[in-house]
Parts: sequence; structure tokens; C-alpha cells
Amino acid sequence: MLERCRSFGDLDEDAWELDPGGRPRDPWQSSRFVYFVDPNDSSKAFTFSTSSWGGRAAVSDLGDQIGRKRFIHPNAVPLVELGAASMDTKYGRKSKPVLAVISW
Repeated sequence: MLERCRSFGDLDEDAWELDPGGRPRDPWQSSRFVYFVDPNDSSKAFTFSTSSWGGRAAVSDLGDQIGRKRFIHPNAVPLVELGAASMDTKYGRKSKPVLAVISW
């Protein structure tokens, strides 16, 4: 297994991109994905992908809301608006995603 990982190049920290603090960032990140469909006639599909703390929290919060609603209404489908909010980090003020349920 270790040999296979070496072939991906992910063990060579010199090849990793740097985080905001200038340290090498491991390319294997804990990520979340949310699949959206435009409710209008186009029905276009979109994927929201994140590996940031703020993004993972937004996805978790959305999942919790959907779970609670579907406990009572099993076929409930949320209409979600993607927004942003500011947050303070050790690297200064940054933006984090907000996935707001605006209706069901």
C-alpha cells in the first residue's frame, strides 16, 4: 500500500502546495460535497465541494436541518441559497459559506 501511495507523489512534501501559514498542505483533505439541482426549468446540476472548516460546518448544519425535517416529512426537499459570512481566523478575516434553507 505504501508503495502505491508513493506513486501518487503525495508523500513528497516538497510537491505539496502551501497553506496560508506557508507550511506544506497534505493533498489528502477531509472534504464534503453537496449536489444541487436548479429548481427552475433548466434543472442544471451543480456540485458544492469544500475541505475548509467553515465549509464542512456549513454542510453539516445543512445535513442536520434536512435530517430533522425528514424525520417528520420523509419526502421534504429543501430550497437552498448559497451565501457567505465573514469569520475571524488566525490568518485574518475570511469568508465562509452559508447554506441557508429558504423553503421546503
